[in-house]
Amino acid sequence: MEFLKNHYEKLVLVVVLAAVAVAVFILPMKVPATVEASEAPPASTNAFGPLDLSTNELLLSSLDHLKPADLAWPHNLFNPVIWLRKADKTLTKITNPNGVGLGAIRIDRILPLYFTLTFEGFIADKYKIGVIQETNQNPNLRGKTVAFAKLQEKVDTFRLLSVGPEPENPTEFTVQLNDGKTAVVSKEKPYSAVEGYAVDLTYPLPPGPRSFNQLRVGQNFNFDPSETNKIVDIRSNEVVVSSSSGKRVNLKYKAAQ
Repeated sequence: MEFLKNHYEKLVLVVVLAAVAVAVFILPMKVPATVEASEAPPASTNAFGPLDLSTNELLLSSLDHLKPADLAWPHNLFNPVIWLRKADKTLTKITNPNGVGLGAIRIDRILPLYFTLTFEGFIADKYKIGVIQETNQNPNLRGKTVAFAKLQEKVDTFRLLSVGPEPENPTEFTVQLNDGKTAVVSKEKPYSAVEGYAVDLTYPLPPGPRSFNQLRVGQNFNFDPSETNKIVDIRSNEVVVSSSSGKRVNLKYKAAQ
């Protein structure tokens, strides 16, 4: 026992060194097995099978055909309702986007404007033909005027091609119009063709209502002091108007039955 007391540190050191020697001897044999185990593919642990993502994919595919949100009229999120005060101080509600300005104009009627030639006779060596130009820009020249022309003579609106049946006692004239067409004018039947249109309009809203009659292409009209409006074009069933701010509107017309 005395020996153990005096040399126990040495005995502990011997045991530790022996354990280290055994570890050094065993470690090279354990390393290859550990590496093989770490490189082996893990065993499948999914006991529920593949996930069904069909509903998710269907939802994502629907986004490809998603329509944009329509926030135009009649939605009022970005289109506040407009109220106008009439002359009698009552308020009127505007319920559509074209309810004010050019879009609110009402067509009362569209009138055809005629170019007419009438047989007026023969005097001296010239033939007389009445001319009515309702589309003339000068209001003073829209009524009937009389043109005097010799055979083959060109006047403002036509050229006289021939007369018949007798030069000194004619009953009809054949003329060539400025557009190249020919027309026959007789005592019994004048020549008449639509050459344009005039329109009667009404603006029904404040500061109106206001009416504008016999407007023609190129003519200005105003229902709002801050803007000037213009007739751009007139057809038998449509009127095109524009404003000084650049807005342009096609107004449709349905004649009363």
